[in-house]
Amino acid sequence: MFSTMRLNEKLLTRGALALALALLACADARADPCRQGGAQSVQAVSVNARLEVMLADGRLVRLAGLEATYPAGADPARIEAARADLSDWTLGAPLELIGLQAGADRWGRSRGRLFLADAAGLPSLAQALVEAGHSRVDPAGETRPCIAALYGAEARARAARRGIWIDPAFAVLEAAAPETFGARVGEVVLVQAVVASFGASRGRTYLNIGA
Repeated sequence: MFSTMRLNEKLLTRGALALALALLACADARADPCRQGGAQSVQAVSVNARLEVMLADGRLVRLAGLEATYPAGADPARIEAARADLSDWTLGAPLELIGLQAGADRWGRSRGRLFLADAAGLPSLAQALVEAGHSRVDPAGETRPCIAALYGAEARARAARRGIWIDPAFAVLEAAAPETFGARVGEVVLVQAVVASFGASRGRTYLNIGA
């Protein structure tokens, strides 16, 4: 039998105290704009390494607001830890899905928010993953009312150096040393810099970084 208590005990034993406290301190779900919009009752049957959740009805859900791609040099153990935790939280638990798109993308995924159905007031599972240091935020995959909570979770995970935030592959790169990120084409990286200008050319959008 799944219970929120079991989830919180699991998180505490893994050192994610801030996540457990955040889950317990959340306001009533009725006041949460991210939990509005016709939730469906669903069940998860598997979770893959990209933190996508396969449902019993055959749909593959990409969690909104979650950047679930990993740099080439990422620690495989951290990738597996994220998948294992999301599996523990979802498999066998009643879930609620709020879909954010009609149909599936070209990879067969449906974008949406997943919540624990028997835990009203808790944030989305995407926010729980970010808070635990399992993932970064993808601002393009979520709506504005919900992105602030995800960024707050990411900031707390970074400050506490949880999960990926102690992995050098996820380190914030300095614009003053462009050689550190110039060779990472095709990866999602965080670069600390002042943007001088931006533009588009040949189907690409680019940023000019100032000194």
